[in-house]
Amino acid sequence: APASFAEVRGGEKVLVIGLSVGAAGDHPMAVSNRAGEVAFQAARPGATLYGIDMQMGSGTMPCRTAKDVNADELGSQGYTLIANAHDWGALEADPRIREGGFSLVTYDYATEQYDRQLVQPEPLCYFLNKLRVGGEFVMSARVDYMDFQGAINFAVADNRAILASYWEKTGTKLVALRPSGAEEGGDVFEEIADAERAGCFEITYLAEHAGELNPRIAEPVLVIKKKRDVLFLDVAEAAEERRKAKAGE
Repeated sequence: APASFAEVRGGEKVLVIGLSVGAAGDHPMAVSNRAGEVAFQAARPGATLYGIDMQMGSGTMPCRTAKDVNADELGSQGYTLIANAHDWGALEADPRIREGGFSLVTYDYATEQYDRQLVQPEPLCYFLNKLRVGGEFVMSARVDYMDFQGAINFAVADNRAILASYWEKTGTKLVALRPSGAEEGGDVFEEIADAERAGCFEITYLAEHAGELNPRIAEPVLVIKKKRDVLFLDVAEAAEERRKAKAGE
């Protein structure tokens, strides 16, 4: 069997948190989601588009899911995962999410503003794990929390430094796969040296963009680009444990 679904599709994978792919019906939310799907497909021609439904598992709006007939034969259309966006067990249960390799992980509109947890270290590092090398995590550069408890403006360098600390601080276990020629019998992973951690990701504030990064988020935006094939190991192991617990393994 092929090693990767992305290889079978022959194109890139895009994950949009808050987007219901294949939304059906005349409800304004369904119309909005279909418009979002069209916009992302136009911005990323040929990409397979996956969405995480932010109805927190209620699934009240009909949309295309992995359970649909021939879900893997949908070309660049993709499907929707009905799950809480920070329920790692549910996300890891989906094979397309679990294998990662996304060229883009982003939000539809300002979904990150609905839940402050989504910009906290563990959820953010989970999604950074799912990027391929060169892949980008794109979000609004100003997060106005909808619970009216303040806002974060990432135009401020000190606030961007907080996000960068997620991978730069030595308390986080950041690892890379050992090269194929490494000595046998050793660990599968090798820890990234402290001096190299800052170069694993690149964080950029953009006051303007032409919609190529995310056609649904108004400027300004924040972009985190994955520069090396690294993994937040503690986060990955925790996600796998939650998947197993959810599956009763």
